[in-house]
Amino acid sequence: MTMRKKTLSTKAISTLIALAMILTLFAGMTGVAHANENVNRVYGADRYETSAEMATEMYDEADTVIIARGEDAGDFADGLAASVLAGALDAPILLTRTATLPSAIESVIEDLGATEAIILGQEVAVSATVETELMALGLDVDRIGGEIREETAAMIAQEASEVADLANFAFIVNGYAPADSLAAGPAAFENVAPILQVSQNSIPECTENAIEELGIEELYVVGGTAVVGSAVYNELAGMADVNRLAGADRYETSIEVAKEFYPGATDYSIVGGFNYADAIGAAVYPNPILFVRQDNIPSSVEAYLNDVLTTASKLTIFGGPVAVSQSVADALQALIDAIDVPFEITDVSAITANNQWLKVDFNKAVSTVNAADITITNLEDETIRVVETVNLATDGTSAQIKVLKGDDTE
Repeated sequence: MTMRKKTLSTKAISTLIALAMILTLFAGMTGVAHANENVNRVYGADRYETSAEMATEMYDEADTVIIARGEDAGDFADGLAASVLAGALDAPILLTRTATLPSAIESVIEDLGATEAIILGQEVAVSATVETELMALGLDVDRIGGEIREETAAMIAQEASEVADLANFAFIVNGYAPADSLAAGPAAFENVAPILQVSQNSIPECTENAIEELGIEELYVVGGTAVVGSAVYNELAGMADVNRLAGADRYETSIEVAKEFYPGATDYSIVGGFNYADAIGAAVYPNPILFVRQDNIPSSVEAYLNDVLTTASKLTIFGGPVAVSQSVADALQALIDAIDVPFEITDVSAITANNQWLKVDFNKAVSTVNAADITITNLEDETIRVVETVNLATDGTSAQIKVLKGDDTE
C-alpha cells in the first residue's frame, strides 16, 4: 500500500505557523503512520477511508467484502455482529454510508479484486442505492437482514455456519451497547464464533433459537449488568455454560476480553473508547482490542499494558488524532521505552577463559550498558561474572563484554 505524504516546508517563519502546518499535514494524510518505534497508526480522512486502509493493510486481495453501515445511527449493530462471517470467509469489513457508497470504499473494492459483496442489514441500514452502486462495480451482491438487529445477528451467524465450522461458543452482547460488544470482534473473527444479541432485560426468540440450532455449548456475556442484566444471564445459564467478561467500564471490559482470549499477547490494537466505527474493521487484525480515551490512557489499561508489554511489542492505533491523540501514541511508546531490558547469557559453554570478550545482542536499542545489567544463567556450579562492557554498537543493539570465571579477580 502506498502511503500518501506531503513534505512540511522548512521555511516556516514562526513556531505558530510551523505548528499549524504540522497539524494540517497530519489531518490530510491517510494510510499507516509510524510515528514511534513500536506504535503505528492506521487511519484515513474519515471512518470510511479508515476501514478501507484497514482492509488493504490486511488483504492483498479478497474475493468477498462485507459491507456494514458506518453511521452512528443504529449503534453499529450489524457491524459488531459481522466478525464471525468475516472470519468464516476471511473477508474484510468495509463501512458505508446508508444512502451512498463512499468513493474510498469503491476504490478499495476494485483494488482488492472482489467479486462478491455481502450487505448486512435491511435497507434502512444500507439503502437500495448502495446495493445498486455495488452491482455497478460488477459485484454479485447478497444481503443479510432481519426485521430487528438481533435477528440480523442470528442470520449472520447462520450464514457463517454454512461456509465454515463455527466455534462451540458464542459471545452474547447488547445490540445497543457497541463499546463492550466490539471488544469481542477479534476473538470472534479468529475463532469463527458468533456474536449474538440480547437487550439488557430480555432474550429475543431469534437469539434463543440460534443458540440451540448452532450447537452453542458455552456463552461469553460481554459487559456488566448495566448492558446485560442478571436475569438475562441466569436465563442464558439454562441454555449453555455462561461466563461474564466485564469490568467497571468499557476500558476494563476490553482488558477482560484480552485476558480471556489472548493470555500471551504482546501486540495490541488500540481504539478510541467512543470511536466505535474504527473497532469494526479492527476485528480482522490478529490482536486484541484495548480501548483508550482520546486524550489519555485509562489507568486500568496502563496498568495492564505495564504487565504484558515487551520491548518488541507492536501497538496499532486505529483512527486519526481526533479519535486517539498523538499524545496517547507518545504515551504508549513511553510505556515500552520504560521497560527494563534484561541482558542474559545462557550458553555458558561458550565461556572458556578468564578475561574473555564475548558479544551480546540486545532486544532493543539502548544508549548505555553496565556490567550489572547483564546476568548469566545455567551456571552448572561455575562462577562467572561480567566485569566490563565496551564497544556498544552504533545502532545500540549489541556490545562486547568481558567475562571472568571462578573467583578470580583482575
